[in-house]
Amino acid sequence: MATGLLILSDTHNESFHIDGAHNHNIDIVLHCGDMTMISATTRKPSMRTIRQNQKRQRRCFTTPKRRHSVSLKPGVHTFTLKSGLSFSLYASPYTPDFNGYAFPYFPHEDIFNKGETRIHEQVDIVMTHGPPMPPKELSLANYKLDVGRNGEHCGCTKLFEAVQRVRPLIHCFGHIHQGYDVQLIGWKDEDNDAIRVDDVKVEDGGVTESTTRGKETMLVNAAVSRHGQELNKSWLVDLIWGDDGKLSGVSSVQIISIA
Repeated sequence: MATGLLILSDTHNESFHIDGAHNHNIDIVLHCGDMTMISATTRKPSMRTIRQNQKRQRRCFTTPKRRHSVSLKPGVHTFTLKSGLSFSLYASPYTPDFNGYAFPYFPHEDIFNKGETRIHEQVDIVMTHGPPMPPKELSLANYKLDVGRNGEHCGCTKLFEAVQRVRPLIHCFGHIHQGYDVQLIGWKDEDNDAIRVDDVKVEDGGVTESTTRGKETMLVNAAVSRHGQELNKSWLVDLIWGDDGKLSGVSSVQIISIA
């Protein structure tokens, strides 16, 4: 059984709807933060239009970055859908300290691996506002989801360390608008002697890109805003479930327009 997961981030007060939403199987919506601008909004962000465009029951979850209308507290959450299917999700709004933005943490802090905000093993989906950054010693030169406007890597190595430790099926985020894309990490195991990062070529029609728990993690930078340009498209991921009703993998990913 497949379940549609819509992922988006950094809509920054944009009013939008999903083109032909009734043609898409959207059961869950994740917004990774920055729904508004700088802790205030001149108009209500139009997540409502997503809800109105579909008759299917869904849940909309967001990280509590800049006063969202619907938010999750930092930490691990477990959800059961009306169908009885269940999944676990870790949510965090925290990003490295920069320019006085909300929810900062500092270089000496390791909030994703230690203390109450630690990402726990066996979490299905990790949702943060900021992106991870592989440490230089891994030599993952093709990783690009945290590359900013000046070509510099802006992610967090400690967050990457946590994702490597937990190996969730999906890690979704935003914050760095220029890093919008999706990549697949293959973890080191008995079949692979090194960590690798692969690009995922996605067209409007979608692509089959399966992931296996513990072997791969799909990384999604879902930043929608492009600083006055045409909005980026959103990511629609098909989730698959085991016979026990638990989330077991990702079967495909596609992009759909919002306007």
